[in-house]
Amino acid sequence: MVDYMLLLLVFILFMGIIIALILNNGDPFAPVPLSFEMFFISAFIALLNQNKWGVKLSYITVVIIIIGLLCFSISAMIVNYLMIKIKKNEVKKNVGRPIIVSTFTVVLVTIYSIIITGIVLKKTMEIANSISGNINISNMMHLVRNAYIFQDASLGLIPSILGFSVTGLGYVFTYIIIYNFIFWGGKYVKKVYYIPCLIYLIEGALSSGRTYLIKWIVTIVTLIVILIYKKYNIKVLKVGKIIKIMIYGILAIVIFFIVFQILGIFTQKTGKLNTWDMLSIYLGSSIPALDYSIINYIPGERFFGEESFYGLYGLLNHLGMDIPNDILHLPFIYFENGYSSNVYTSLRTYIYDFGFIGMCFVQILLGIFFSIYYNLIKRFNLNYIWILIYGMFNYGLAMQGIEDTFMRSFMSLTQIFSIVFIIIFYKLFVEQKIKIRWRK
Repeated sequence: MVDYMLLLLVFILFMGIIIALILNNGDPFAPVPLSFEMFFISAFIALLNQNKWGVKLSYITVVIIIIGLLCFSISAMIVNYLMIKIKKNEVKKNVGRPIIVSTFTVVLVTIYSIIITGIVLKKTMEIANSISGNINISNMMHLVRNAYIFQDASLGLIPSILGFSVTGLGYVFTYIIIYNFIFWGGKYVKKVYYIPCLIYLIEGALSSGRTYLIKWIVTIVTLIVILIYKKYNIKVLKVGKIIKIMIYGILAIVIFFIVFQILGIFTQKTGKLNTWDMLSIYLGSSIPALDYSIINYIPGERFFGEESFYGLYGLLNHLGMDIPNDILHLPFIYFENGYSSNVYTSLRTYIYDFGFIGMCFVQILLGIFFSIYYNLIKRFNLNYIWILIYGMFNYGLAMQGIEDTFMRSFMSLTQIFSIVFIIIFYKLFVEQKIKIRWRK
């Protein structure tokens, strides 16, 4: 039997996408269309699984989702309108030459990254060994994840910071590859440029999670789109282009989830779920989970932003403060036929932390932030490093239909050190403040 409230939500979100595309010159990656698109994907997949999960959506959940998206969209569109009024035709080709990093430099980067990954691997094995003395490649990541969740284990500050430096190298060389390919063609993309990216993916897998992969892919897509907009000075997308982009997007999602499933098997997070069930739970369960959390919501005493500011409060606690900072993993809820989920969309976090009015206020602020940032990198001639950093922030926007990642990671040690290392390595390798060459 069809859940008509869920069907209504899917229809409203679909119409929201159409309207948002019209208002944003057909740009599916602008903040407002992207927000509707991601909530639509979650709701549509929930609709496909409604009978299996026993979904019966309440009208209040539909109202809250729509109001949340409207708060984000209206504030974003007002900012968009004001910025268009400031100046027109701001885009200029900011392309001088290909980015060339010497092979010797890449060799040094590779050696450094391998050493750091080895340090992280050794620490990871020690953590796994604290759970069980019998570890191997197939159970290590599962044991590590249990240690992170149940024993509050961590790599420690120094190994973590060193790991963030590998992240910075991976992102900067990802940028170099994409930039050179889009503006100068494949002949300027050396095969060795892929090595720091590959080592980053291996080092990231040691975290026992898979979200680092999603963030990296979102950043890649963002870089490709914005740099293509820059190259061809694209202002309006026609229907044919939009459809073509969406087809590429679907292919990217399929490739991503193949890798996602492989990583799930490696970290033993996939369990007995097949690929479709795993994809459905991750992308679609947030809507019925949000419904459950709203129906069972009981306002209580909670420290201001305890869940939303997890990263910021963690940083402050490292600096000597004592702020409640225990909500790392949200509780699981259970559907019919044994399915479970602990992702609730971003709206649940804001409601539980700030109430309904507070959720609206947060959505307004996020709409203003993303609209300003997107207009600046798309329409103005800024340093391209801001496109790379926006790609990392855009991960939070792309994930809001699944869970809150933007607010929770705000000013976290991970975010701060990752961005710092990206800036450092961008200055060194892209702006080429130093040159390291073979000595004869």
